[in-house]
Amino acid sequence: IDSSTGAIRTIKILDYESQAFFEFNVRVSDMGKPRLSAETTANVKIYVRDENDSPPNFDNAVFTAMLLLPTFKNVSVMVVNATDPDISVGSDLTFSITAGNDDGVFGIGATSGRVFVQKPGQLGSLPQRSLNLAVSDGKFSSEAKVNINIRRSDNSDLAFSRTRYYATVLENST
Repeated sequence: IDSSTGAIRTIKILDYESQAFFEFNVRVSDMGKPRLSAETTANVKIYVRDENDSPPNFDNAVFTAMLLLPTFKNVSVMVVNATDPDISVGSDLTFSITAGNDDGVFGIGATSGRVFVQKPGQLGSLPQRSLNLAVSDGKFSSEAKVNINIRRSDNSDLAFSRTRYYATVLENST
């Protein structure tokens, strides 16, 4: 605090993620003789505004998933998650595939992070596919890798528990 003007200045850079709020009391006194002071103190509250100064981060640097063949279009492979310490700034996270998907076999939900099969007929015979993903907040971005292990399972041992099922449709009376 400037003793002559009462101006409050920072002596270090403020960062919302480190400390979003400061509060302290100030007492004022004059330079007279005798020196007189106010009987009460002023309560000062400083709210630090957040700005987009931090990149978003994936929950993991490397993700691993298993995909069983045969598969179909829009089948989910996995959902990747990311967080951004600056989320209060209002920037939305956007996901994308940046490498390893030249044939467009996989897709990713731009806002959901859901990795899915886009072209099941083009999976080929490779036992593994690796994708590079990016997440962006519009200013900063981070990357992660997804390793997808692919296994053929012509007999998954899945079976219906009954040979026949019955259903009844009720008419809505409203």
